[in-house]
Amino acid sequence: MINKILIAFNGLDYALEDENFEKVFLVTSFLIIISFAISPFDFKLYGPCLLLLYSELINTIFERTIDRIGYEYDILSKKVKDMSAFLSFISLIILIISWSTVIFSKLIL
Repeated sequence: MINKILIAFNGLDYALEDENFEKVFLVTSFLIIISFAISPFDFKLYGPCLLLLYSELINTIFERTIDRIGYEYDILSKKVKDMSAFLSFISLIILIISWSTVIFSKLIL
């Protein structure tokens, strides 16, 4: 069990080597900390942060795998990269809507 946890943290370390994932990781970590201050038990704020982090990790996995296969232009590789980027974009939209809704409701009440 301990070995699996160490392997998982190795995966995080490898993912943080990617500049885009590192930025998303830092932003979502900051947002999770802020969400504790806004509403510690409002899980509507945590979920979208984790969803964005998860989708960016999948995007990073696809990007690295395709780059490992080859750097020459291939339309299928471009489509896969674009689709995984769109997955991250959808997650970002969900995060923005969720945070805006919660913050707006806090300001009104």
